[in-house]
Amino acid sequence: MHILFLTHYFPPEVNAPATRSFAHIKQWINKGHQVTVITNHPNHPNGVLYEGYINKVFTVEDIEGIKVIRVKTLLTPNSGIFLRICNFFQYFILSIFMSFYVHGFEVVVATTPQLFCGLAGMFISKIRNINFILEVRDIWPDSLLAVGVVQKGALIKLLKKIENILYFSATAIVVVTHGLCDYIKKRGYPSESLSIIPNGADCQEFVFGSTAPIMKKNLLVVGYVGTLGMAHNIITILQVAQILREEHYLKFLIVGDGSEKKTLVHSAIGMGLTNVEFIDQQPKSVVPSIIASIDIGLVILKNQPLFKGALPSKMFEYLILEKPVVVSVPYGETTQFVIKHNCGLVAEPENPQSLAEKILILIKDETLRRNMGSNGRRITQMKYSRKELAQKMLEVIIQNS
Repeated sequence: MHILFLTHYFPPEVNAPATRSFAHIKQWINKGHQVTVITNHPNHPNGVLYEGYINKVFTVEDIEGIKVIRVKTLLTPNSGIFLRICNFFQYFILSIFMSFYVHGFEVVVATTPQLFCGLAGMFISKIRNINFILEVRDIWPDSLLAVGVVQKGALIKLLKKIENILYFSATAIVVVTHGLCDYIKKRGYPSESLSIIPNGADCQEFVFGSTAPIMKKNLLVVGYVGTLGMAHNIITILQVAQILREEHYLKFLIVGDGSEKKTLVHSAIGMGLTNVEFIDQQPKSVVPSIIASIDIGLVILKNQPLFKGALPSKMFEYLILEKPVVVSVPYGETTQFVIKHNCGLVAEPENPQSLAEKILILIKDETLRRNMGSNGRRITQMKYSRKELAQKMLEVIIQNS
């Protein structure tokens, strides 16, 4: 089967959607299927073109057997809304245009929350008279409202209409959490055409090995590895570091980039924090060694009802390397997962004191850390391996093509 896959983000970008899409498509290629990806030129999250790329009208490259077509991209940081929507709209137009140069594909798959990516998939499917499968990883525009990027008004009404059109034009919808599934069913979409394929970890890639040479000796390290965006409420980590500044054996490591990075760095300096280290976004190949170097992984989100249905992929990357987690998110799927599988501790969202207390419990009990880490690795291998999840999504695609 030849699958046309539309996504705004793809390696060498290392954010969650790029990682998920690449891991799934690699498995489909290994199963003998052909996949053509239409995506942007890599620039996330800072709007700076990655080294070695030229932002031409289109470029074509091969990544591990995957044909990747990149369209001219409006380079813009992952912050604000107007330029980002312009970026999404430009991709919408150019991806439809470039689809005419791709021959023989039998189904189109588009991944959101960027609705214009899904809209492009819908148009292509109608032009080619083929089926359209929509992957929903987050709810737009509700997530924009939740983090305060936009306020209710004409733009939200327009995006809501696009969202509804997308759902009911899709032959099948793949979601990553039960919360998303319930949300779409409440909109009237038939449950038999909905599939839940959660986030996970690449168990072959995240293996034990040498640690990155970034740690000081005789320190215990609490780490956050991921996007530093408005939804992630990373300022809480700085507040926790301030509370625990007298615990001289303890260090906080924040790895990644995003719209809040500069503000966070300036805040840490202003707070006089010497127990916090920022490291820029790293290549995908380096991330496992960084996570292997930490003792506890943090999963943090703003205290918004929308995030009750989240199940972040970064959590599984900690767990597959036997790192217990402390989660500070609204009570929902993530907290229930951690409690059920005894792989970490739950702190109150946006409560630095609660988060500090949970971190200290784990830091001071090596046996507890080891047991919870082992539990996390076991459940990730059993049910959240990217290889197995990719196979499940492939089955959905085949059944609906």
